Amino acid sequence: MFVELQLNLDTREIEENVGLFPVLLNLLCDSDDQVLQQTLSVLAQISANDRYFHVICVNLLIVFKQHTDLLASRGKLIVEKLCELLGSTKVYMALVDKLVSEKIIYDDLEFCSLIVQSLNLILLTTDSKTMDELRSNIKNCQSNSDYWKLFATLFHAWSYNPVASLSLCLLGNVYPLGMLVILK
Repeated sequence: MFVELQLNLDTREIEENVGLFPVLLNLLCDSDDQVLQQTLSVLAQISANDRYFHVICVNLLIVFKQHTDLLASRGKLIVEKLCELLGSTKVYMALVDKLVSEKIIYDDLEFCSLIVQSLNLILLTTDSKTMDELRSNIKNCQSNSDYWKLFATLFHAWSYNPVASLSLCLLGNVYPLGMLVILK
């Protein structure tokens, strides 16, 4: 029987156990749903510290790059669960920031397009309250400067995939930009 983990990790404990990251990230490839759920819960708890959150995001993208079959088969579940545990806006902003800023990732245009396609599909099709806030913020991007910054950040990454760029423009009601995407 699988025992649920309840961890209360402080920064000192995390720093002493940085060797856990590779183990946890490898557990994302496990075929057992309970193992995956618990691994994501532990990663979310570690992510309470922003420094580790960004390390986890970079390494999550690297795991997806190394295991594109994982992205195809379980990527939706992984991203949705992280969004549920940490907030969709926070997760999406961090993932796209790392996607466009980490050389090890952004040099592979095919992979970037695949990640953006996956994130876009999750954003548009996930039927849960988890994504509602993010979708609402994008829809209202023209009426709020913070939401516009969110849209612009996402669009920068979404430009790796023209169809995703267009769908983001349509979601945000930014039709003139959408028309420019179509013309390009």
